[in-house]
Amino acid sequence: MNEQQEHLQTIVKNYRPIEQLIPPHWSEGDIFANSIRQHYYRTGGEKPPLLLLHGFNEYGLTWLRVSKELERDYDIIMLDARGHGRSDGIEGGFSNSLLVEDVVGVIHELKLDRPRIIGLSQGGTTVLRLAATYPELVHSFIFEGWGDENQPGVFANSEGYLAWYNSWLAWLEQLRTMSHEERMVSALPQLLPTMGGSIWPEDEYVPVVEAYT
Repeated sequence: MNEQQEHLQTIVKNYRPIEQLIPPHWSEGDIFANSIRQHYYRTGGEKPPLLLLHGFNEYGLTWLRVSKELERDYDIIMLDARGHGRSDGIEGGFSNSLLVEDVVGVIHELKLDRPRIIGLSQGGTTVLRLAATYPELVHSFIFEGWGDENQPGVFANSEGYLAWYNSWLAWLEQLRTMSHEERMVSALPQLLPTMGGSIWPEDEYVPVVEAYT
C-alpha cells in the first residue's frame, strides 16, 4: 500500500455513519403507491417541490449533498425506487414502465403540484418516460444518462464480464457483514476510479457506499 492509499483510508475511516449526516429537520416516511410501499426523505418547507430520482444500485440519500445545496430554494423529495433503499422489493416486477407508474403514484399521494424533477441514470430514464407520458404532472426536468431495457450490452454475456459480475456480487454480500468503518475502507478501491484520484466529501461518499448494503 502506498502513502496516498494510506492517506485516503485514514480519511474515509473517520467518515460518520449516514444517520449522523442527515439534517435533523429533514423528514422521512412511507407511502403506498402503485401497489408497493415507497420510502422517501424530504427537506420540507413552503417552497416549490423538487423530486430527485436516483440511479441503479443507489437510493434516495445518494442525493444528500445535492439536497443540502438546493434545499434553500426547494422542498426536495428524495425517493427510494422499488428494489432500492427502504422501498419494497421487486417481487411485483421491475421495469421502466413500473418505475414511471411508481413516481406517478408518489406525485399523487404526496399531492405534489407539478414538481420539478431531476433524474440520474435509471432515474433519467424514468423522468424522460414520465414527462413523455404524463406531461401534465411535470413542471420541468433535468436528466443525466439513460438506457434502453430492451437493448442490453453485448458484453453482458461475455466470460470476462460474468466473472467480474459474480465477484462484485460476492463483494456486496461481504460488504453487508462489515462494520461502518470497514465498509468505508473496502469501498475505496471500487470508487476511486470514478473519483478522479481525489476523495469525495463524506456526505457524498458515505451514501454511495451505504446504497450497496
